[in-house]
Amino acid sequence: MKGAGKPLLNDIAPSRPEAPGLSAEVEARIRGAESAIILPTLNEEAGLRSTLNELAGILATSQGGRVEVVVIDGGSTDRTVLEAQAAGVPVLRQRSVGKGAAVIEAFEWLSHVGVRYGVVLDADATYSPDRTGSALALMRAGADLVIGVRNPVWGAPRDFRDLVHRAGNVALSATASLITRRAILDLCSGFWAMPTERFLGLGISAESFAIEAELVLKALRSGFTVYQIPVEFRERIGTAKLRAVRDGARIFLSILSHARPAPPVVVRPSMPVVPAVSQLLAIGAISGASTAIVESHPSRSREATALAGALRAKYIDASVVVREIFSEGRDTVPAWSPVTQVASPLLISLPSGGSERLSARSMTVSFRSQRRQLSIELTSESPVDAAPGPGAAPELSTARAGAYALPTPPTPTAGSRAVLRSRMDLDPMHRKQQLLVANGFDSTVAVVSPPPVPYRFLRKPIDPPPSLGTTVR
Repeated sequence: MKGAGKPLLNDIAPSRPEAPGLSAEVEARIRGAESAIILPTLNEEAGLRSTLNELAGILATSQGGRVEVVVIDGGSTDRTVLEAQAAGVPVLRQRSVGKGAAVIEAFEWLSHVGVRYGVVLDADATYSPDRTGSALALMRAGADLVIGVRNPVWGAPRDFRDLVHRAGNVALSATASLITRRAILDLCSGFWAMPTERFLGLGISAESFAIEAELVLKALRSGFTVYQIPVEFRERIGTAKLRAVRDGARIFLSILSHARPAPPVVVRPSMPVVPAVSQLLAIGAISGASTAIVESHPSRSREATALAGALRAKYIDASVVVREIFSEGRDTVPAWSPVTQVASPLLISLPSGGSERLSARSMTVSFRSQRRQLSIELTSESPVDAAPGPGAAPELSTARAGAYALPTPPTPTAGSRAVLRSRMDLDPMHRKQQLLVANGFDSTVAVVSPPPVPYRFLRKPIDPPPSLGTTVR
């Protein structure tokens, strides 16, 4: 945990930036951080201790900009605040009541000190914080909202209370999906991430547990880029604050108030990185792959090298290698290849583009289990310009390769069907497929069998990474 071992912070800063008496020590410590992990608390002594211990190990090895942890406490009467202080974590004193109000105050304070991204994580140790890196990488690549979809929603409920909560979550998620025409797999997830100014621009008003529903629905209504990634969900530590009937009714009313058919997915010209990178990061988060292999036809070697460079800059804790493939009698690169036998990487294949000015281009992205493979094809209508000059950023070169657009939204009932299928199907690959559907990808499933290999691989990578654990031949 960053800051551990420092003197304990005294009566820490009020949460709203306009409030008098803002602690200069806390402000100086947080100012300059790129991101903050926000932990709303109310009597979460044991859960907070476990969460902070996990975060300490994750942040110690994290890449990218500086990340700080901030607790916003709603008046705990146990040792919650002392646990945070013992870990060297600043505590904001919530002025209002309710989880939603706490999150709003925290984002206002982060905006005041110039923190660019916020990740909200329940402090009861239910959500594994190991996906914070993926969420931050997606936001750096241009995502407006990242939602953690809880994994055990596909498993058997632990008890009757859990059954009621899951049934309610399914009903609420399916209703929201039906109205918005988008697959929202976990409307009430307590793990999500958003750029600070984007959050404040939505004008969120919910002060209770309905904040997640209002946030997701307003983000979709505004045409924001929303990604949904899997996150491990566990038994909570401590007493649950959620009341199924009362809070479920508030969330349902929030759906009726804020749900609208979402506009088609569009690529904003202002996105800082080519959309293909953010899409590949989302697919990588869903697949769980820690390695990406870019296979390229020689005619697209410069594009592949630039794409690999952008991925290395954004793909947290991943190795990326480029391999060039020559086709023999065929002009496309297959989604399956011998390199997938070495590990289970994210395999990105760039087929032959013919002329450098050809308008129709595509890439095939795939990952697989022992028995099946999921493949997604991303297409582009933009031509490829010349390679960038010396010193140009990798993403500029990739941007010239065109914007790989997501498909238009499906029929009105497709979103709610995806929610129901994601809960009823226990097959791991089918779960991942539903996550791909929820993110707007059209995936196909193929049975993996040893196919003929009409391709020969260059033994020398085009642009090898500094180190790669396994040499791919």
